[in-house]
Amino acid sequence: MPKPSSSSSNFAMKKCYRQENNVDADCSCCHLKEKQEETDAEDQISRLPNDVLVLILSHLPMKDAAKTNILSRRWRYLWTFFTGTLDFDASLTLEELRFPLGSGNLNSLREERLRFVRWVDQVLGLHQALTVDGLRIIFDVGYECDVDNWVKFALDKKVQKLELDFTDLRMADYSELYAFPSHLFENSNPSSLTALHLKRVNVTGGTLECLLSHCPFLEVLSVKNSSSLLSLNIWGPTLKLKYLEIWGCRNFEKLEISAVNLLSFSYRGPEVVHFKHVPQLLELSVAGSFFKVVVDKLFKHLSFLSQLKTLNLHFTGPLKLIMTGPQQFPELNNLKYLELKVSLLEFGDLFLLAPLLRASPSLHKLTLLICYAEMSSGDLQTLIDEHTYHCLKVVEFIGFVGSTAEVEFLLHLSKNSVSLEKMIIDPCRPYPLGELFKSRSQILKSKFRETKEYLLAKERAIELQQKLPSDLEIVVL
Repeated sequence: MPKPSSSSSNFAMKKCYRQENNVDADCSCCHLKEKQEETDAEDQISRLPNDVLVLILSHLPMKDAAKTNILSRRWRYLWTFFTGTLDFDASLTLEELRFPLGSGNLNSLREERLRFVRWVDQVLGLHQALTVDGLRIIFDVGYECDVDNWVKFALDKKVQKLELDFTDLRMADYSELYAFPSHLFENSNPSSLTALHLKRVNVTGGTLECLLSHCPFLEVLSVKNSSSLLSLNIWGPTLKLKYLEIWGCRNFEKLEISAVNLLSFSYRGPEVVHFKHVPQLLELSVAGSFFKVVVDKLFKHLSFLSQLKTLNLHFTGPLKLIMTGPQQFPELNNLKYLELKVSLLEFGDLFLLAPLLRASPSLHKLTLLICYAEMSSGDLQTLIDEHTYHCLKVVEFIGFVGSTAEVEFLLHLSKNSVSLEKMIIDPCRPYPLGELFKSRSQILKSKFRETKEYLLAKERAIELQQKLPSDLEIVVL
């Protein structure tokens, strides 16, 4: 057996400078070892069969999976067997285009639209897997593309989750919206569909009812800003629907709901909702004019209110127009979370919310998003009566200005909430640009936090903090 050469022997006996001196320094032996470990890891991955690699890729975001095509010849087309969600979300691009469009410059939109359509067509054209979990398309696609082919692709691939959001930056007439292709379902079986989200897509009630009857696993249905949706009857003995959202369908005339499995209902629109049978409804979100109906009428007649655990009430008009005097609300015995987004004519109107709080004995968290139409002081007399909130643990106040009424209201809650643990106070305005332009909203919020208005409100919030119990966690944003 040959003896090792002196050079190899010396290398084997050489101690690592980094290990011997316990310092972070470079040395050749460590680099060789680390390089070998990286190579071994790469070799182990390359030994995996293709179906396992595809499974791994399918758990990545689509864009990340597609980037693996540069690794080697073997990886070049593996991503085309991706079975996760094909996510074509260009909402950030929409944000960047939004404000230039306001000045009438549509050239950038046309260029981005063509680029977006080519992207979608290319990926769908190369895709080879038999099935796909989801297809998500968010952009102002206009009329230069064949959306029917995209929908047909989803049906052929037995998609489970389909989301089409064709938000129009030009705010064109609703009659120009893309019409959901009901004819495609005549030759396709959409039974695999579990979630359908449509925004600024025209769809009829007949098409949705047909989908509900032919999709035994459909659990989520969301329709926003559709002008062709006139009426809808949610009914069926085998209906699995759990989450229903109808938002901003301005021509809506009638909605009847009889769904034994429905857990959550979100609605903004005309006063046309009729609850027939919703024995498991736990979450209710209402906005717009329907808010007034809930407060004035439905609160007194809906049997399911006592079972609600989450209630979101959003009304951008003055609260005083709805709650004109002392209100007698039914007991919301199981309500755990209450979110109120309202506009106040004066600071004192904040106390109009007190009866609703008193009607919620099990409330754990209260979120207030307040916008003021005027800056008058208001009457402080309406909240003097004492009431104990036994379960309230977290209070979040967004839109805090620092008025006497707000201070008294929060002091009242802290004094009478025996379980209160945390209070969050945010002087930032609660009505940003909307859910589409999230990044732009964050920029505006950051700029607002530099204004004198914000700094003064924050100073008042810190002054309020000195009046609150020392064991109460206070967060001022």
